[in-house]
Amino acid sequence: MFLSVFIAYYTSIQILWGGSYMNRYRYVGLGILLTGLINIAAAQDATSLVLTEEDAVVRATVHNISLLRSQNTLEAKKRAVDRSFNSFLPSVTVGVGAIHSNEASYDLAKWNRYGSLKTSLSLSVGTLYDIETIKQQYEAQKISYEQAKKSLELSVRKYFKGLLLAEENLQLLSQNLQTAQKNYEEVLKKQKVGLASETEALSALVTVENLKPRLVSARASYVNQLETLKQLIGIESSVAVTLQGKLERPDTTKLGDLTRLLKEASPSPEEQSLRSQLIMAETNRKATIASTTLPSLSFSWTYQPTAGGTTSTWVDQGSLSIALNWSVDSLLPFSSAGESRDTLMDTIRDLQYQIEDARKNAELTRNSYVREIEQYLTALESYQANERLAQRSLELTQLAYNNGLADFISVQNAADDLAEVRYSILEYTYNLSITLLNLEYSLGLPFGTLGR
Repeated sequence: MFLSVFIAYYTSIQILWGGSYMNRYRYVGLGILLTGLINIAAAQDATSLVLTEEDAVVRATVHNISLLRSQNTLEAKKRAVDRSFNSFLPSVTVGVGAIHSNEASYDLAKWNRYGSLKTSLSLSVGTLYDIETIKQQYEAQKISYEQAKKSLELSVRKYFKGLLLAEENLQLLSQNLQTAQKNYEEVLKKQKVGLASETEALSALVTVENLKPRLVSARASYVNQLETLKQLIGIESSVAVTLQGKLERPDTTKLGDLTRLLKEASPSPEEQSLRSQLIMAETNRKATIASTTLPSLSFSWTYQPTAGGTTSTWVDQGSLSIALNWSVDSLLPFSSAGESRDTLMDTIRDLQYQIEDARKNAELTRNSYVREIEQYLTALESYQANERLAQRSLELTQLAYNNGLADFISVQNAADDLAEVRYSILEYTYNLSITLLNLEYSLGLPFGTLGR
């Protein structure tokens, strides 16, 4: 819209600029008018948005707050890895001061002046494991980030498909309400001529009134789902979103390889996360063992030129020290250090149990998804047969209505029956699509691999 308005404005100026001053004033007015139109078009574009499923996924990966936080953490872990060498950098301290003996009188001549430069470095085998831990934390965060990204995409696709189904449900409820209202009006006409009882009229009215809260509830549920989707993909609540797309039965031709895919599947996201935690726990235990059972070597060098208050002669009173330190009590198994080592071993065993449990749960879940897919495919075949039957029933009712053998309400009811069957097909299509997405997520496959 913005581009079309701009082209119209530019073309008008080019055509009309060559006239008199009076015309030029008109052109200025035309420019102001078209500028206003441009602003209106821009405002409309800012408050409305047409969204496809792929657009929603792309927006989510760019604007989702939780994913941005995970990305920020990943960058921090990467920076920590790049700077992990600073464990081997010595500390350096520079200072100046004055010293006065308590035995001397407090006059300026008795003060000794000094400057100092001190550097120290402590080395241990545990430092190497600490650096390795930092690297493993970065690798674990990469896995966590990719899982968060994949989980976000799964949620966005589920919400989008759910909203498409909700739109179809709203259309069906609206159609049913219109038919019920027409049916009620038809019964009232029959009641006036004695062809329908009061009970029939009340029954038709109750049908109308029962449909109204269902429609209101469905609309509220749709709005809530849409607001959640907006939050996921980073769209302001004030922006009007129009979904573009429709629920279509997935292409399940690749499902014949499910048995092979299940056997060759990579670990589930939960198992991958636990495995990264296990690696870090093992490295932490090695670092703890190294720092509590092995000695550490420390170096310290100080340069400290000192001069008395009455002389300008400077004397270096610095020193160099090398020390080997070994915490003997940490070798005892019942010491606090020994307890820390045992606690880390308990953590490692617990993670191993969790990994085995996650592996078995993933296997059960994947097999359950396969059974659900088979169930939905069978149900779809059945409902497609029902759809053909409902379609034929509508055609015959329409033919009877054209020949004066059926009333219009019968045609409307037959049309509603066909719409109900088609909505059931959409429901099973939605369930099939969601189960395929869940299975792809569990198998670590790109979305659309099994049901594009």
